[in-house]
Amino acid sequence: GEAEALAESIIPLLDRWLALASDGATYACLQVTASARVRHGEPGLSCDPRIRLERVVADLGARPPPGRPAALALWGAALINPLPPLGVATEVRGRV
Repeated sequence: GEAEALAESIIPLLDRWLALASDGATYACLQVTASARVRHGEPGLSCDPRIRLERVVADLGARPPPGRPAALALWGAALINPLPPLGVATEVRGRV
């Protein structure tokens, strides 16, 4: 149905977000907001984003299939706004 098709359409977006957020080079751009910066307004993070996001994905478990659109939406929100936060994405959990 429509919900399943919409769920399918966000998978490449989640994959792209994960690739960008995991890449330390992304944070060299000061226009990328990151609460995990060593110093405000300077490049460099206080953590390795790849390692932190690998842990988030491990904690979340396998990504639900598009046939479970609500579960996929919750999984995606938890991926984009993990705890502890990287601070690189607008808060979306409340909207899900």
